[in-house]
Amino acid sequence: MNPGNSCLVDFAMVPVRPGEYIYYEDQWFWADADVDHAAHFMRKIVADDEFRNAIARRAKSDMAIRFNEAATVAAIRKRFAELDIEVPNAGARMAARA
Repeated sequence: MNPGNSCLVDFAMVPVRPGEYIYYEDQWFWADADVDHAAHFMRKIVADDEFRNAIARRAKSDMAIRFNEAATVAAIRKRFAELDIEVPNAGARMAARA
């Protein structure tokens, strides 16, 4: 998400208090959204067709580029390499099934 493909809402980081989250630990924080800012974007998306359509087009394009099969496989392989885990050659098995 970025300002070109999303409506990024202002927020404040606030500490999580006991009982607010099932996996509570000391020194955890929430991003507490600015409700007025979020409402501003909701009104703008409803009222401004050009803005809404432009955001939607950019989001669709960004998703197609960043989260296609090749990009996802590359990200997984990179993470496995960072963790020093051997990556099996799943590509050959997938091609054989196709």
